Amino acid sequence: MTAPAHLPNRPATSDLWTALLLHPEFKRQRTLFSPFLGSPVWWLFSVAKRTDRSWADMDGRTWDVWQDPRVMDFPCRKPLLAQIARRADVTPIGFDLECSGHQGLATHCIPILFEKDCWYGLALTHLENKSAARAVFQLLAANLKLVLSHVQQAAELKRMSDSLRPRMVALSTVHTIHRLINTISGLDDLYARLATLTGQVIRAKECVIYSADKRTPGSRLTERGNTVVSLRGRAGRKVRSGEGLEGRVYATAKHVLRKDVLSVPIIDEDVIGVITLRRKKDSKGFDFFDKDILMTLAEEAVVAIKNAELYEEQKRVTVETIRSLATILGTRFSPQRKVRSSTLLSIAMEMADLLRLNEADKQALHYATLLKDAGKFSLPDAIFKKTAKLTGEEVKLVRQHPVHGAKLVQSFNSLKPVAPILLASHENFDGSGYPNGLKGRQIPLGSRMLAVLNAFEALIGGRPYKQGTSIEQAFEELRRNRGTQFDPQVVDVFERVVRMQRMVRLLRHEGFRWEKARS
Repeated sequence: MTAPAHLPNRPATSDLWTALLLHPEFKRQRTLFSPFLGSPVWWLFSVAKRTDRSWADMDGRTWDVWQDPRVMDFPCRKPLLAQIARRADVTPIGFDLECSGHQGLATHCIPILFEKDCWYGLALTHLENKSAARAVFQLLAANLKLVLSHVQQAAELKRMSDSLRPRMVALSTVHTIHRLINTISGLDDLYARLATLTGQVIRAKECVIYSADKRTPGSRLTERGNTVVSLRGRAGRKVRSGEGLEGRVYATAKHVLRKDVLSVPIIDEDVIGVITLRRKKDSKGFDFFDKDILMTLAEEAVVAIKNAELYEEQKRVTVETIRSLATILGTRFSPQRKVRSSTLLSIAMEMADLLRLNEADKQALHYATLLKDAGKFSLPDAIFKKTAKLTGEEVKLVRQHPVHGAKLVQSFNSLKPVAPILLASHENFDGSGYPNGLKGRQIPLGSRMLAVLNAFEALIGGRPYKQGTSIEQAFEELRRNRGTQFDPQVVDVFERVVRMQRMVRLLRHEGFRWEKARS
């Protein structure tokens, strides 16, 4: 039920006063004390200091609290408000006023809440014997003070909760970023996860992350990750410094906070990127709390980005070292005609995707494909040039070369995951291979893949004692040995990959025959 139209509707400005009026114990005071006071009219007022004068207003929420019809219109209200406004000696114990036009009746005012340039109180009007009720007034004032104390404590707890929440979210964000640092190595994956995390924490419908272009420092940004499906096709979009929202944030190193957009710089020694959020999911708009959280996240993101950049640089150096080593190996231990390492690597990576290898296993397979001949360093040159059948002793030497290859790469920390792949790359699916006679799923998947790659290269490239076959003949040989020498699933995936149009072009460009030669 709302207040009658002729009651003041101007609300009191104090949140604490509003909370007090909503407290059930405040409303109950009238039920408890009115019988001892002759059922006076209970009403609320506020007094505000405006320039050099004070003004008193009746609070329209009096009706909402007690809904007493008598407050709709009692003739002494305005004179009483004028007297209240003129009081200069207001104290918490209260004061008495005469009811204008009602001889013998009085009003007792109890100040309740004092704030800067304003105070709020309760008036009890049309009291018949105020002196007899003095003890009741004191008890009522004490009760109101106790209720106000409970309201203040609740408000303080809420204030503390509101102040702690940003810190809790910030700590959670920092913890999540630290987990990212420890679990993500690649920059692309890191930016994608950062965008997703940021959108989730701040509940934004869109998050886009840009990084500074190292080739042209200080001049432009490159988009690296976002959470909007419709935008993912534009990955790599460029933004010039100073142009557009992100360009201005990048150039000035200052955040932008608006209701529908929030953008902050990612700062190391210089600005290295920008994070932009658009449209909150709750439609309330971004606020300073969101800005503080995003800036905390951006500070922690710097560490993750720097670690990922360092990892990628180490990875690049490792790959270059491996390529150099593979080139040296290839000059000594190659078939009559060698498939380019880049082509073999492309086939291996396509197979890895189809077989759903994780990133760590894909990287290990990448290195193993380049270093598949590492163990052959232990073999004499005569074995590679021999056209006759190998002797028993020579066969024993050959069967030990995977062990030597695994030991060689295991001495490098970054290559330790490669060692098991090389060690088992000559095991057969039926258990007849070497060096340990592993069978089926006992053989690492990377080793089963490398076995097919090795056999394919040997078949189409040839050996000193045997001419290379066509690619179709190589397929036939691999299929003939499905389930014995090779994993059937790996053979099927391998053939599917090599028949891809791109792989067909690569192999034909290298001069390998596709069909069988006509007799």
